[in-house]
Amino acid sequence: PKGTSAMISILHTPTEGEVVYLYDPENRVHHNLAAGVYEIDPLEAEDDERLFEILTRYHHDTDSLRAREILDAWRVERMNFVRIETSEYQRVRDELRNG
Repeated sequence: PKGTSAMISILHTPTEGEVVYLYDPENRVHHNLAAGVYEIDPLEAEDDERLFEILTRYHHDTDSLRAREILDAWRVERMNFVRIETSEYQRVRDELRNG
């Protein structure tokens, strides 16, 4: 699937934290978010399965062609997603993980 300048965000449920997954095949996210306020990272191992499930449900519910294209090329397309958290949320999450 070809890239697009549009960015599609998929928000996690509030019970799982303040995380946004952003589809950004043209790497524009760093130009559009305030530095120091947000942390932009590649997907973590646990994100990969979760995001695949979210996209699968979305495709099932909407019959989205774009979602199907992303799912069909998941091994490549997953690299076009980033994980975005507020800096404060990431700090607290890291403190909880590290004790």
